[in-house]
Amino acid sequence: TEVAKKMMELEYPITLSILPFLQYSEFTAEEGKKNNKDIMLHLPMEPNNSGVNPGPGAIKSYMSEEEIRQAVRKCILDFPYAIGVNNHMGSKITEDREIIEIVLEEIEGYNLFFIDSMTSKNSIAYEVAREMGIKSAVRSVFLDNENDMEYIKGQMLEVQKIAIEKGEVIAIGHDRINTFYVLKRMIPELIRAGIEIVPVSELVK
Repeated sequence: TEVAKKMMELEYPITLSILPFLQYSEFTAEEGKKNNKDIMLHLPMEPNNSGVNPGPGAIKSYMSEEEIRQAVRKCILDFPYAIGVNNHMGSKITEDREIIEIVLEEIEGYNLFFIDSMTSKNSIAYEVAREMGIKSAVRSVFLDNENDMEYIKGQMLEVQKIAIEKGEVIAIGHDRINTFYVLKRMIPELIRAGIEIVPVSELVK
């Protein structure tokens, strides 16, 4: 999409996390690669709110172990450039040790890192990944839960504050035009404040 293209053309090493099996999934990954952006698989998982559809290829809690493994593999194999995975939705899965272990075993099998998007404050996904020795990290700030420029600017200031206090921060945003404008304008301000923008792969441990 147009906004995704703009995001890729930002000269900063932002990482693109792409949902599988959608019309532009592969194209976006190809374009991102051409623009030297790291690519992650945005793995759809069932949320606690059963009224919300996480999209094609999703991991569901009622699947058998084998079905879960197959589903994760299919998504990963659909993404030739993916170097890591983060969850799309998935509160129901990331709170469930048994299921998330199966998912993480598959991710580890492909030697990918994992970032917990923290769509649930009760998520144990990051904890389990650490226990399993999988390179992982956790999202600190959502930039655009509200699609409002002032709100997104406030979230970017929060990013700056956490980076300075804690030494590092992972922010997740969507490919929305407002988010693009705020990033374009504010990343230089963060850099002037002494913050280095790095690919997310440098923050997993």
